[in-house]
Amino acid sequence: NQNAITYKEIFKLIKENKVWWGYDCVRWFQTPENILKEGARSRWFTNLDHSKRHEEFILYKKYNAEEYPTYDNYNAINVNKTKEIPVDYKGAMGVPITFLDKFNPTQFELIGTDFEVKNGLLPNIKKTSWKGKFDRGYIKGKRMYSRILIKNKKL
Repeated sequence: NQNAITYKEIFKLIKENKVWWGYDCVRWFQTPENILKEGARSRWFTNLDHSKRHEEFILYKKYNAEEYPTYDNYNAINVNKTKEIPVDYKGAMGVPITFLDKFNPTQFELIGTDFEVKNGLLPNIKKTSWKGKFDRGYIKGKRMYSRILIKNKKL
């Protein structure tokens, strides 16, 4: 399942550029009764290079503070959809885990993930004024879903 990237052991390999998602995702399967069913998104993890991994991800949206709020507890902005990563933002961004489908290691830096913030591995991301938990990013006190923290290398 693609959520395996949230496991410490797996994400460490991805961050170190030792493993990445394979070329495609399995979403549909056929039962022995010949019925097509949708399942959890399954990914292959590989260390074999492929062309998709080096495709430039075209960014088109401009940053504005209203559309990209900062986390209460992280020095980063929240990006709800991978396709909405701002073209002109230089700082840290929290993106959905599905971002890895578009990840190009020459275009983006993987800073880390929320469990690394929680474990004290990313001290520059923590907001020292925050008095709550660091288990995930929070916006206006609301706990967000797991995020990958990235930076645009081209800025």
